[in-house]
Amino acid sequence: MNNVQEIGRLCADPESRESKGGLSIANIRIAVNERKKDGDDWVDDTTFIDCKAFGSKAEFISGHFRKGDPIWLTGRLSNDEWDDKETGKKRSKLEVLIGQCGFVPSKKDNSDSEFG
Repeated sequence: MNNVQEIGRLCADPESRESKGGLSIANIRIAVNERKKDGDDWVDDTTFIDCKAFGSKAEFISGHFRKGDPIWLTGRLSNDEWDDKETGKKRSKLEVLIGQCGFVPSKKDNSDSEFG
């Protein structure tokens, strides 16, 4: 099973473009923080994750999210491969292909809920 679920903050504004066929594409990078113990102290351990959305999801992300905004997403891992034109070597990176995404409720939004 190839399934990813993350909540993080955008590291930069979404990079939007259209494919040759007119499909909207949005690339984002999110920072996901996890707290871990380092001796007697708790420290943030941040992981940076490249993500890509297509079609209406790309348009939603480009229209509603900016650097620093929290986002939740689900999707699948994909290995992107290309030839580096400068070095002539093959390059690759893992990225999340977004299947679903949305706003992260703020604490203020949750204060009136029955699950508060």
